[in-house]
Amino acid sequence: MATAASVSTADGVRLRGDDRVVVTATGPLNRTTIDDLQRAVHDLVVSGDGEIWIDLNEVTLVDFAALGALSDVARALGNRRRRVVVIAGPGPALRNLKAAGLDKDIVIFADRAAAHLASAH
Repeated sequence: MATAASVSTADGVRLRGDDRVVVTATGPLNRTTIDDLQRAVHDLVVSGDGEIWIDLNEVTLVDFAALGALSDVARALGNRRRRVVVIAGPGPALRNLKAAGLDKDIVIFADRAAAHLASAH
């Protein structure tokens, strides 16, 4: 039996007039658990503006289905002149994002503090 991923969405945070929403995922992200993350992010893509930050620091596994979903989110936001920021420090999420080459298409920070610092400049 697969362990389910957990996804939570924080309310939008406002910094220097830029809207952003943080989505936090925990546990494995794979073809059997990716639906919750896709649903949460899709709703944010179509209903808002600003950045979407996806925090993967507590994710234990990222498979090809999850990588494809993240790539799709980046493309959908790019088409709306928005961006996705992935928070992923050393671990399985970052390792697989880099192996798939998504670090060239998606902005990745090791933690939220680094993302906030970069946004402030």
